[in-house]
Amino acid sequence: MALLGAAIFCDSAATMLAKIYSAAVYGVDAYEVEIEVNGAGGDPVIVIVGLPDAAVKESRDRVTTAIANSGYYWPRGRTTINLAPADIKKEGPSFDLPIALGMIVKARTFAGDNLIVDGTLIADGTPALPIIFTSDRDDTAGGDTNRNGNQTLPVPGDWAGIAIQGSGVFSSSPDTDVRYLATTHSGTLNANQVWGGT
Repeated sequence: MALLGAAIFCDSAATMLAKIYSAAVYGVDAYEVEIEVNGAGGDPVIVIVGLPDAAVKESRDRVTTAIANSGYYWPRGRTTINLAPADIKKEGPSFDLPIALGMIVKARTFAGDNLIVDGTLIADGTPALPIIFTSDRDDTAGGDTNRNGNQTLPVPGDWAGIAIQGSGVFSSSPDTDVRYLATTHSGTLNANQVWGGT
């Protein structure tokens, strides 16, 4: 399994639930994984559910250490981390980043309404396993990700693209395919550049 991407969608502060949408690989197919982080009162314990293997369960120690060393804190009390869908086993340490982001969002340890993640995205595909960035309407890559059959068809400009801010870097290989943007880019994007559509 490998983490393919993470996007942050938070419910209202009243519900105190953070949702992170990520992806993983099952066999040769990619599938969406929703990481829900919920906090409650009680004894401080972190519970990970959703068929996690031993490496995923150990992420609670790696993640809390990384959060503390980065100057943030995680919710105290009982924290439940749900990895959905629950019927597919989650393997490896690739869920550390979305779990950490969910815990930080849940604890609201950042200023303002936006959390900007600074890092590097390296999209090095191979001819046998290319990496494809595409519209959620594109059912030819990854299946019916928007769950509407073939009611919608992809068109150029369907998604906004990838923006690199701060000291972040995005690099891609010739086996990385970007579909349905209004513009295309290959190679490396450095700080404050945008690879995107209109």
